[in-house]
Amino acid sequence: MIKFTVNRIALILFTLFLSDAVVLSAQKVKDEVLKFSYHKLPSAPLNTSLKNYQSFVIATWEEKNDKLKAAHEQRVAEAKAKYARELDEYPRKVSDAKAKHEKELAAHPAKVKEAQDRYDKEMEEYKKMSAGDKLAERMATGSALPKPQLRTPSEPYYSEPSKPDYHEPSAPNFEKSYDYNVLASTYIKLLGFNKAPDNAIKITVTMYGFELTEPKINTTQGTVVEKGGSRSVNMYALEYSYRHPMAVKVQLPGGSEIMNTTPDALNNFVVIKGSPSSSSPSYSRDALSRTAEEKILQKNLTYIDSLVNDLYGYGLVKREVEFSFVKGDEYPDLTQAFNETTSALLQFEGHEKQGMDALVHPIEVWEKNLAEYVPGAKKARIDDDLAYALAFNLLEAYYLSRDVEKMQAMIQRLNTMDLSSRKRKVKATYDLLLSDLKMRKEAQPK
Repeated sequence: MIKFTVNRIALILFTLFLSDAVVLSAQKVKDEVLKFSYHKLPSAPLNTSLKNYQSFVIATWEEKNDKLKAAHEQRVAEAKAKYARELDEYPRKVSDAKAKHEKELAAHPAKVKEAQDRYDKEMEEYKKMSAGDKLAERMATGSALPKPQLRTPSEPYYSEPSKPDYHEPSAPNFEKSYDYNVLASTYIKLLGFNKAPDNAIKITVTMYGFELTEPKINTTQGTVVEKGGSRSVNMYALEYSYRHPMAVKVQLPGGSEIMNTTPDALNNFVVIKGSPSSSSPSYSRDALSRTAEEKILQKNLTYIDSLVNDLYGYGLVKREVEFSFVKGDEYPDLTQAFNETTSALLQFEGHEKQGMDALVHPIEVWEKNLAEYVPGAKKARIDDDLAYALAFNLLEAYYLSRDVEKMQAMIQRLNTMDLSSRKRKVKATYDLLLSDLKMRKEAQPK
């Protein structure tokens, strides 16, 4: 009985030991996401003799702005000329007004005497009329015969002419202008080429103008939960859309076009729908327009830059990849390889060749360790989990080194391994990357 118990305890301890060993093996592989940027080969590479480029951004509405500006300047010039003429004529108008006033003053006494004589004559005639004549007049006209009134002319008043005023014509509503040289320098860069005018590739982006639809408030029925129940309420949400179509043209130094397109993606309206609220939203169309225009301008120029670089430049692509390593005294080489990899990836954006050179040693370390892997071996230094990790480390390193043959061989090896659902999805992304890399390498000048 005692022997059975001891054996049983020993069996339990052995089982726990194996269990701990499995757990330790599963946990020893560490994953860390590394973020970096690398240069993708062009899919339609240009002649290797071409080293320079120039980029330009133009706007179709600037022609309209120029016409509006010219018309406004013409109106301003006419207004200033009119004002100058009126200033020149003003002294003469004042002199004429004074002369006219003096003439009226001189004629005024005669007009007063004429009015007095007319009044005196009318009064004399009025007084001669008998009471019967006056009554007859009243019977005939229905009103009494009016008594003559003395209407003495007012003394002439001198009114000095108004001094001329200059009125600046109102400025027209111009479409928004930009510093187009800054836009081109900031957003349109052909990576892998020098920005210089000699024998240069010419990239021209044409902007057709920002469009914003009239915002509207959509009303739907919603439910508000309250103490003791719920009730239906109107819910309001703001909706509007906008776009900023652009075209891009790429010309070789001789002027021949190798690209001239207006991408459909830049013709589509971006629809913005606000979150429903029980209160009707307030908004400023001008504020919405300013925010949306700035956002889509940057987005569309970045899109065109990526489009051009994907074809002709060594496009800079941001990437996030999980690299694996192992901590412990048994794996100092793998720890060193991981540290060297983090340093190498930082060089890929600005110093690609140095970055590739720095990856050589980590690749050698991973290949050497993966060569030790024996599927199903017990207590092996390189177990299944570590083998998978090394394989995916190498797959990414081969991709960055543009080694199609080794990348394809590694994918074929992974196809024979028992992969989890997650690892199959990761491998599928490398299937696509390999296909794209093959296409790009085959397109390169031999």
